Amino acid sequence: MYGHRRPPLSTLVTAAAFGAVAGHALTYMVAIPDPVTRQLFLAATGHGYLPAVVPAALILGIFAALSTAIRHLGGARENSVERWTWGRTIETLGFLQCSIFLTQETVERVAVGAPSGTLFHDHVFPIGLLVQLGVAVVVTLVLFALGRTVEAVAAALSRRAAAPREGRAFAPTPMSGLRSRLVAVAGSIRAPPAIASFSLV
Repeated sequence: MYGHRRPPLSTLVTAAAFGAVAGHALTYMVAIPDPVTRQLFLAATGHGYLPAVVPAALILGIFAALSTAIRHLGGARENSVERWTWGRTIETLGFLQCSIFLTQETVERVAVGAPSGTLFHDHVFPIGLLVQLGVAVVVTLVLFALGRTVEAVAAALSRRAAAPREGRAFAPTPMSGLRSRLVAVAGSIRAPPAIASFSLV
């Protein structure tokens, strides 16, 4: 990822925060398909704040995408000492997202006094972990694809910018030819006629 270099912590955290919110919403859609039942369950377990969190999560996702694109504008960097692979990215995002999900679900229930057992109602907890891992895979694929695309575009633009400069290069004039031209021009110049002097009688 990012030219096989470890991405900044800010990019990983923002991408994980976006993925955690997206995975949170998908978890309850999968676990409780009925919209009315789902809304009642979310309200009883302290999820009333979620509509306000969605815009913030979108902003974090945009930040992660922009930071990835900016990091790749200089082109690929394949000779980095530390290689950052797809697996490491999925592992990191998956760990962060699952941690955020578990913390979020626990705090929500404590805040409204809901029983902790509701976390396992309709298999919310195991479904949530699986969904978070799946979202981590999708986020990783998107970031990798974005990075490679930006690298390819940057490389193509740099090649197009270098081509006109090479075409405008002038061939150097040999020194021997230049010297002979200067001698010929100097020999063709005539001296002004001498002014005759007269003596007065």
